[in-house]
Amino acid sequence: MADKPGVTGVGLVKRRDFATYVIDFFQRGEQLFAFYRHNYARAVSQSGYTLPMKFITTLTASVVGMGLFATAFAETAPAKNPIKFELPQVGSSASQPAAAAPALVAPAVPAVKYTQAQLMEAYGFLQAAQSHLADLEFTVADVDAMALGMKMALSNETPPFANDGKNVTAQLQEVLGKKKMTLLGKIRDTNIAESAVFFAKLKDNKAVQILPSGLGIEVIKAANGATPKLGQLVKFHFTLTNLGGQVMQSTAGRDPVESIITEGSDMPGMIEGLQKIPVGGKYKLYLPYQIAYGEQGGEGVPPASSLIFEIEVLEVKDAPKEVAPAGK
Repeated sequence: MADKPGVTGVGLVKRRDFATYVIDFFQRGEQLFAFYRHNYARAVSQSGYTLPMKFITTLTASVVGMGLFATAFAETAPAKNPIKFELPQVGSSASQPAAAAPALVAPAVPAVKYTQAQLMEAYGFLQAAQSHLADLEFTVADVDAMALGMKMALSNETPPFANDGKNVTAQLQEVLGKKKMTLLGKIRDTNIAESAVFFAKLKDNKAVQILPSGLGIEVIKAANGATPKLGQLVKFHFTLTNLGGQVMQSTAGRDPVESIITEGSDMPGMIEGLQKIPVGGKYKLYLPYQIAYGEQGGEGVPPASSLIFEIEVLEVKDAPKEVAPAGK
């Protein structure tokens, strides 16, 4: 159940900072990290050796973090050889056009029974694909080495590096760090190129006004209400998408956001755009990455991510003043 916005007695808005609210979509890694840490503790209790918790912490956090970045990158890039596991179509006759003649029914094909080895091969394929090992430039030799480590863990064998966890951790951090930087560089370059093409075309859209900052504004629903000013509290609904139109975050069906417009935001384009939307109006804001989270990205936000917001402003009012300390 969504938290209802409100104001506390000390004048602080009962809300999350809007920039933080937006990047929550990208921060699923925390749940995965907790899962891996829990299962590591359980594995330790069942085995005869331990590795430093810092080792497993570094490994899981790094791999999960890179996996999420790769996922965000893959969601904005064209699919390469997409894998489809198709399910039978289910529908009603009312939603289907009437057939001119009854179709011939093909004889039922017996379901293929796969072996355990084949199923595990499929499982490994999906794990590698979902972990984006190719995007992270893991090699076949790397995967073979990982398989050896898994076999040791399954057999409760003590790995040769068990007593050198600090050294292994440092070297593994270096390797994973290089992979992360390489991947981030690819994502940044791809996003910058796509952003340049997108905003070049956007200039030809007569419905969009491009401001000197690069912010694009499109009026979806005009209104004559008051426009927000710096320091005021704004209540609004929004839908956030990437340049490909994929919905990343939305308040649809939920409580609206309340946020105080302040300078120094992580998304200066958002602050600029909110001050253009009157109460009752619905606008679309096109934020190039330079006035979103920048070339470096944000916490969990891929580098050079340009964003599109559709915003409907519901209410504007002065922000509550903080209560002065007693005796003053």
